[in-house]
Amino acid sequence: MTAAIQGRATARRENLLINKPVSGSATIYAGTMFALLAADGMAVPAGTAGSGQALAVARYTVSGEGTDGLNRVDGERGCFKFANSAAGDEITHAHIGQACYAVDDQTVALTDGSGSLSLAGAIADVDSDGDVWVQIMPGALGPAGPAGP
Repeated sequence: MTAAIQGRATARRENLLINKPVSGSATIYAGTMFALLAADGMAVPAGTAGSGQALAVARYTVSGEGTDGLNRVDGERGCFKFANSAAGDEITHAHIGQACYAVDDQTVALTDGSGSLSLAGAIADVDSDGDVWVQIMPGALGPAGPAGP
């Protein structure tokens, strides 16, 4: 394709709501992060071994009912509040703007656990109770988080 020489109607979408097939062995709970398995692209709770970065937050609870793709999960992207990790992986105000990683479907950590944890999103804020606001918007962060590759 060559460069445009006149205006064009470019398709657009917000990319805030998504719908993905659920792994037969998974239950994804409302309000939790989910990701896709690298092997087959089925949705599983974030933090599941073999899954990629957090993709969205589930709008409803969905079970795979033993069959891959039988059911689908509706997800929403945006800024959401999750539990903070502890000790050396605890997130503080000093980390706002940095990447954080999914320990499980409702907990985030500062580090990737020596490569064992997948990206959750960008740290947007830390509440006085210690919970972390995470911007979940895959692709907007680049492959290595806010700093890029």
